[in-house]
Amino acid sequence: MTGTIVLIIFCGIVWFIWKTMYKDNVKADSEKTESFVVRVWKSSIIAKVVIVLLGLGFLSGIMEKLQTPSSTPPAPAPQVSDKFKQMSPGEHLINAKKAVETKNFGAAKTHLDAIPKAAPEYAEVDSLQKDIAGKQKKQESEGKLTSDDNQLKAIEKRINDLRTRMGKYYATPDDIKQTTQDVVLLTVAKTAYSAPKNDTERRIHSKCSSLLPKAEVTLRNAYASSVENIFMKTGMDMRVKAVGSANKTLRLTYALMSKPLVYKFQNEIKLDEQAKAAGFSKLVFTNGFESSLGQTWTIDLK
Repeated sequence: MTGTIVLIIFCGIVWFIWKTMYKDNVKADSEKTESFVVRVWKSSIIAKVVIVLLGLGFLSGIMEKLQTPSSTPPAPAPQVSDKFKQMSPGEHLINAKKAVETKNFGAAKTHLDAIPKAAPEYAEVDSLQKDIAGKQKKQESEGKLTSDDNQLKAIEKRINDLRTRMGKYYATPDDIKQTTQDVVLLTVAKTAYSAPKNDTERRIHSKCSSLLPKAEVTLRNAYASSVENIFMKTGMDMRVKAVGSANKTLRLTYALMSKPLVYKFQNEIKLDEQAKAAGFSKLVFTNGFESSLGQTWTIDLK
């Protein structure tokens, strides 16, 4: 099929050259008039070269596409070395045991798979495979403990950095988002290690138990700081603080605080729902006056 297509294209190029060079030229001579194509052909060697190159380029492109395979052939299976192939069952068993000792479990399995079932050494294959499975599980567990331990250190650093930063600047929405994620992670980790099996797990559980309340308080302080920043940007001189036991009360102080404004905060801005999600149990709206002019509205979020 490929040869037929190539032949047809080649014949087309030859026919075009013959037609423009000879046939039209003869006709033009008989009529004493030359066509534009004949004049160009006869007067310009560049025209000849361009036509031939275009034809050959097109032909080359077609051939390349036809010769390109429709799909990439599958990669050949990895080949074991000749030395590996020449190993006896006993040598495979010895190498498997060495690989287990160095925790190279992939190599150990490869050597065990190479031991024929008929070989006497095959009697130890099953016990070694179980040993490998147990050590792999232990390795994965140790890796998870290390990962969780590092994650706790990162969370603690973020919390301390945020608490320090809030002494000078307002918290940002990104701070709220990150601290919320940290609280969730600490809660999950505390539950996961609630029945520790070793000293490392007991240490991680203890760390989660002490760090979680600190993270929750930091989240509420950051939320109050962020809300105050929003009001300041809109021109409202409002003080927003997390106060009370474990900072679970969100107190908003504004000299022009009024019942319609409280209604707007609750029903339009949905401040109560946001505060509850941040861990607050109570909202307090006040104008800050201690005299008879003082007005305060308290909303229980439980």
